Amino acid sequence: MRKFLAVLLIILFWIILPLSFLLWSVKATLFKPTTYKTIFIKEDAYNKSIDILGQQLIDQLASAGALPIDASIIKQLFKDTISPLWLQQNVEKLLDNIFPLIANEISLEKTDLIIPTVDLKNKISSVFTQGIEDQIRKLPACNADEEKNLNNSSDNSISLTCLPYGINAEEIVAEMNKSTNQEDLTKDIPNQVDLRQYLFKDQKTLQYYQNWYKFLGRMIIYLFIADAIILLFISLLLMYNIKSMLRWQGLAFFIPAVLFLPMILIMQFVLKPIISSLIIAQLPQVTLPDLINLVNNLSFAFINKILSQLFWPTLSGFIIGLTLVIIAGIIKKKNNEKK
Repeated sequence: MRKFLAVLLIILFWIILPLSFLLWSVKATLFKPTTYKTIFIKEDAYNKSIDILGQQLIDQLASAGALPIDASIIKQLFKDTISPLWLQQNVEKLLDNIFPLIANEISLEKTDLIIPTVDLKNKISSVFTQGIEDQIRKLPACNADEEKNLNNSSDNSISLTCLPYGINAEEIVAEMNKSTNQEDLTKDIPNQVDLRQYLFKDQKTLQYYQNWYKFLGRMIIYLFIADAIILLFISLLLMYNIKSMLRWQGLAFFIPAVLFLPMILIMQFVLKPIISSLIIAQLPQVTLPDLINLVNNLSFAFINKILSQLFWPTLSGFIIGLTLVIIAGIIKKKNNEKK
């Protein structure tokens, strides 16, 4: 009867222990700003995000027939306006403030989730707009073949690589300024963006995230306490036989570790497409391929981080279990020799 109860407890232990470490790894990964900072830098997320936004701008200008110069130049001017460093600094600032808020370490009123955009608005006029004008002024005069191609082209969105005969750069700049007022480019951009209005529209939304964070933390503690209690009961049930107690405790650690190591590799291949598809489903229907690739890479990086943190606890369980089984075997051998 004792062994039967011990076997039932060991099976329960096999279920609870991996779940304990999996939830611990999820919490240690997804609720730490350093994880996001490291992964975003490693995956070059800031540069790629600026490139994606720049490509969207180019597509909009092209569809409106307002692409005056080569697209690559516009993309570089856009990156000079909204630099990856500016994006990184603001994202990391938000990360440093959001997670203490979710952990209920600071109130919403005292949380700084404001992104200043005054400098950004000034750069749109000084860097982006002026940069396009400067590039137009640098255009050379068209040769005969280029002039012919321009005259034969019916594409209104074609970008200029040279100045047509009879047209000077200042005329193009003046026409561009007439159709696109610099103030119109920035009038809809506020001087600062308070993300509290978007991320936490009301106190209920914030409480929802805080409650989940608290629930996850408590669940991890309860599961580890349950693991310790189960091991204690296994020891009490088999205390009459040290050899049997050590062997069964060893198997309690060894078998889930042996099974969980290959499961970590399997989960990497199984979870990646599932998580990625769930995230992509939340994106707008018209989404750039580069954005999908970035989302895929980031989701894969987070899954790898969660699963990689399980390797050492699993390896430790393997070593502890194997050691206990070996010790039980040595005790059994010595008992047999005495007989």
